[in-house]
Amino acid sequence: MTGSVRPAAPASLAPPSLSVPPAVPTLNRQRLEAIARDASHEFLLELAQLFTKDVEERIQLLVGIVGARDVSGTASAAHRVQSAATSLGVMRLRSLAASLEKHAEGEDWRRVEVALERIQNEFSHVKELLAAMR
Repeated sequence: MTGSVRPAAPASLAPPSLSVPPAVPTLNRQRLEAIARDASHEFLLELAQLFTKDVEERIQLLVGIVGARDVSGTASAAHRVQSAATSLGVMRLRSLAASLEKHAEGEDWRRVEVALERIQNEFSHVKELLAAMR
């Protein structure tokens, strides 16, 4: 009898888990509101634009560095993404970048690649949310 149930993928083929809690919000709206209140809405928009440009460049840099298996370069670039995300309250991206940094330091390139893909996807989502603030 043939069934439609597939055997589970071997552990080596299963996607690795990352240490990013699913409940981490994409944006810390209180942080964004505080920036707008303390400075101005225009300043927040300018900061969001600078953040987007900077992080986009850093993610492109990460793609090359990860491909070269450069431990210190990967960890450093991931840390910079993490710092930029923290300053603007982009919390889920911050957590993903921290995870990538940790896995790079441990030379776990499989998890690094998964984290990088998730960072790219999350950043696309963040750009849409930040663009909607205009």
